[in-house]
Amino acid sequence: WKVYSFKILSALAGIIGVCSLFFIGARGALLGLAVGLFILFFCLLISKKRKAGRILLWIGVISIIPIFLFFGKIESLMKRGMFDDRMQYFSMAIDQVPDSILLGSGSMSYSYKYYENWGDFGTNHLDHTWVHNEFLQMLTDYGVLGLFILTMVLLWLSYLAFRNINEAAKAEQKDVKVIVALSVMAGFLANSLVSFPAHSYVNIMIVAMVAAWIVPKKKEGYVSSKATLYVTRFSFLLMGMFMIYLSIPRLNAARIYSKYSIYTDTIDWNPYKNNDGRWLKALEEVNKVSPNYISYSRLADLYMINAETSIEKERYAKQSLECSEQALKRHPFFAQAHLTKAKSLWYRGEFQLADESFEYLAEFTKHRRRYYRASIAWLSCLVDA
Repeated sequence: WKVYSFKILSALAGIIGVCSLFFIGARGALLGLAVGLFILFFCLLISKKRKAGRILLWIGVISIIPIFLFFGKIESLMKRGMFDDRMQYFSMAIDQVPDSILLGSGSMSYSYKYYENWGDFGTNHLDHTWVHNEFLQMLTDYGVLGLFILTMVLLWLSYLAFRNINEAAKAEQKDVKVIVALSVMAGFLANSLVSFPAHSYVNIMIVAMVAAWIVPKKKEGYVSSKATLYVTRFSFLLMGMFMIYLSIPRLNAARIYSKYSIYTDTIDWNPYKNNDGRWLKALEEVNKVSPNYISYSRLADLYMINAETSIEKERYAKQSLECSEQALKRHPFFAQAHLTKAKSLWYRGEFQLADESFEYLAEFTKHRRRYYRASIAWLSCLVDA
């Protein structure tokens, strides 16, 4: 046990982690796992590590067990086309690029520019906030210049990693950290091709950590200068502190959700199905510590339901309007918030403003027939009333 306890526990942790990926069903994460394992295998071969065979055996055990357990789910994903729907997201992003090729259209511009660049995108997704490809996201937001900077950083880290692996192999030094770091980064980048992992602070912190492992240290004998070492350490220290600072509100939000026993979320969140009191209380607290346009819009929807059913119609309609406006400050083209805002205005008797809100919504969503029909339906309801 003293000899093998760490390896056994590591293998169990790996199996649990991979099984979690299958339970979540994140296709991009599974692709990242496969690519990361391939890079790990390749690096172990070129590093001429004596214990490579044993390490690969552990990797095989960790990988095969979850694949065997979830073979049916993998087969189902393969049959329906794992990434067919993502191609439509990519097409919308490519259509946006000519709008501002050099510097891009601005941060998160894809979340509203697609209204102009794509007409008949048949999907149940209410708003396509992310491209589901970090490289295309960078291209739409920050243009060719932003994508060039990102590519240069990645190429630099890859060059350092392979150089260090070769140098360490020649000097018969330990190179496990560099190999693991390169594998993790490769998996992250593969995930980035079909998803948006960089928008998770935890993922960014992990990438920063493994990038620090790749940058060579002076004591290992193959660093060019002390200045490079100090600048690198300082840069990663600042990045780590910044990510921790940004993570605090999100962690507080997670704590609040768990307090109300809310552990899952879906993109097709329905206010009528979640109007049990827990979500309303949780969102009220979350918006005080970590507000965003989705949490404000959802709270507005719940207030609107209360306005429809409660004797305190005026109070709830006012709260719904305030939350809708807060959501629109953060995302001016979020369709659901516009719909809720218009309805709350109608309940408050501000009919002209309600009509204007609906007309504005219909104007910027007219390229999407789904939203246009929804807007016409809402207007018909107002006319009938």
